[in-house]
Amino acid sequence: MKDGMLIFHFIGLAMVLGTTLGFAFLGARSKQYSGDDLKRFFVSISPLSKMGNYGLVIMLLSGGYLMTGRWASLLETPLLLAKLLLFLVLGALAGIMSGKLRKIRNGNGDLISGVRSIGRIYMLISLIIVVLAVLVFH
Repeated sequence: MKDGMLIFHFIGLAMVLGTTLGFAFLGARSKQYSGDDLKRFFVSISPLSKMGNYGLVIMLLSGGYLMTGRWASLLETPLLLAKLLLFLVLGALAGIMSGKLRKIRNGNGDLISGVRSIGRIYMLISLIIVVLAVLVFH
């Protein structure tokens, strides 16, 4: 069962990082657009965020199972604690971004720069989480 959960965890990780890197590359492409074209571009790529959100849910569920037996020693492993706290921050950022993308789809194009900024932070935190996971579980 543990191997299966580890596989699901890696699939969730691939979904989150894939979304993050996809948005990074698409965001770089978005600089050629402005005004309504930029808003239409963001509306057209916003469904990609659902894949990242599903990946976070998969990681939460599989990670919770994989932590079985480790919860008691969580405070003794500061890197693991940092990784889990950053995961919670990542979930909060995903919620904020989803809300902003929904508002952009409903016509508020002024939020695009905020989504870009949050996306950069999201990508940085995602990569830090991967590094911490390697350091904790190697």
